[in-house]
Amino acid sequence: MPSTDPLAALKALQHKASAFFEDFAQRHAHDMACRKGCTACCHVDLSLFRAEAHCVLAWVQELNAQEQQQLYTLLFERQQEDEAGLTLKKPNPVGAKHEPCAFLVQDACSIYAARPTVCRTQGAPLLWRSEDPNAPNTRHLDVCPVHPGAKRAEWPDPAEALDLDRLNTLLVLTQKDFEATGQRISLNDLRNVILDQLRT
Repeated sequence: MPSTDPLAALKALQHKASAFFEDFAQRHAHDMACRKGCTACCHVDLSLFRAEAHCVLAWVQELNAQEQQQLYTLLFERQQEDEAGLTLKKPNPVGAKHEPCAFLVQDACSIYAARPTVCRTQGAPLLWRSEDPNAPNTRHLDVCPVHPGAKRAEWPDPAEALDLDRLNTLLVLTQKDFEATGQRISLNDLRNVILDQLRT
């Protein structure tokens, strides 16, 4: 029987996004910079649909007591650094300096297993349609400039890129299945919700 879980489609979409990235990265490892310690894509201000936030919260609740305490300590220390103005801005892939994601702690994602869909595609080549009304059919290929392969004009083949417009459409549909309003939540606010839950 089909699942009646409104988040099942979202989880399946996240799994497919991860599988796409892993497959591409395996085939193009020598052209990519993605590895533990590279956090260029994590210096960005993001917000999530509440469905994705719910998935993160559900993952937190599934952690055992020790894992929850470890997560609380990491997030609380990072929150304190933010409030004290000690969080350093670093350049993102396009060179603009920005504060790190609220869940980036010690150059690692503290919620990696439950990370949002957009984070699962970072580093992969993305193909998206122009928003210019004068060129509605123009497609753009976005490649992380940190990748060694980005120096070669012929890499990657656009046929291997992830269709970002299709991905975003599927995300919107999964959100509608979860909640009709389509509200979003910032990663900073989501971190505060997690801290409040773990504090009790």
